[in-house]
Amino acid sequence: MTTTILNQLQVLQQKSGKNLHPVVLATLQDHSNPRTLVKSSLIANGQHVLKPVNGTSSLTNPRNRSSRRKVNTLNQAPTLILNRLNTALSGGERYPILTAAIGIAGGAISGGAGLLFTLSTTGLALANSAGKVLARPGDEIWHIEEIGKEGNKAIYISAFFIVDPYRKQAPDKGWLIHEEREEVSLT
Repeated sequence: MTTTILNQLQVLQQKSGKNLHPVVLATLQDHSNPRTLVKSSLIANGQHVLKPVNGTSSLTNPRNRSSRRKVNTLNQAPTLILNRLNTALSGGERYPILTAAIGIAGGAISGGAGLLFTLSTTGLALANSAGKVLARPGDEIWHIEEIGKEGNKAIYISAFFIVDPYRKQAPDKGWLIHEEREEVSLT
């Protein structure tokens, strides 16, 4: 039966690598119902596994494999949540240009290897903030969950998107800001 269900699941796109700090993520989540598709179950060896909320056989119905819901609307006035979110989205409280200047000065003293390392890490830090998305008052945070497959494993995805309700008509047309993946037990 698990092979039949696994064959019905869609193949997932590659992992995005977008992750928010857990403190920022906690401010965005719906704490009353953090997951709608899966639940954590204790297994014999004291560890937890994810299982579909309505049982493995429920995954034959496409409605039990995806969930889209608005979990937050950012207030009209700048708030701590908005400030933390924008700090996280812009790469955190790191200063790549200042770090590069200090690193180049130190690299010139210690040799060429330090200079190359500083230049490469500055490039990576700047690349992180090159495609900047910042949240604005009035934006919505949508939580999209899916169960799909990677190879021969069922995978649960929890993704958060920023959606501008005035420019975009569908929540999946927003900007992905966080993604987590976990394996789902089909037994």
